[in-house]
Amino acid sequence: DQKKPYSDLRVRQAISHAVDREVLANVVMQGTASAAYSMLPPGFPGDAGSSLDNIQRFDPEMGRQLLAEAGYPGGRGFPKKEMVLRGTEMKQEAQAIQQMLKDNLNIDLPIKILEAKAYSTALMQWEMPLSLGGFSQDFPDAHNMLSMVWRSQPKPFGRQPWKNGEFDRLVDSAAVEMDHEKRMGMYADAQKILAEDVG
Repeated sequence: DQKKPYSDLRVRQAISHAVDREVLANVVMQGTASAAYSMLPPGFPGDAGSSLDNIQRFDPEMGRQLLAEAGYPGGRGFPKKEMVLRGTEMKQEAQAIQQMLKDNLNIDLPIKILEAKAYSTALMQWEMPLSLGGFSQDFPDAHNMLSMVWRSQPKPFGRQPWKNGEFDRLVDSAAVEMDHEKRMGMYADAQKILAEDVG
């Protein structure tokens, strides 16, 4: 399972509210990306559109309040957990997030860069408390994007320790559902859980 401090939902929520995705997409990445508030990108089958944007909206004040409720008022006592990257491909974005978390929550997040093999090993062993990385679908279907990354799996098959039984049930049920509309509804519900629980 997730370890402290990220095992506390309020910490995960605080971080999500402290990151300005619009600035990341439009300034740091110079308009080459879209701000992401859910897993499935715009235009992808089953994407949530803007229906989930409010859940992890940029709201530093709410982030500070949640962090204080979790026992880290003003960032005091927050452990220096590293943000791990695979090589330097997302270093600029990581540095921007690092600065946002410092400015908005007063927490320090050192950046650690691993070469590809070491990163993959650490990923599958859940040795990274926080990481920034990309994922490209194997095929254009919500199941691939939601199940491959987020469905809970034991080590060494799972990519991360987040677990939510209802999320797992929804993606498993949707995988065998033949009614397209019902299937997309299950994936919509699963994406909402993922956003609310800040997987």
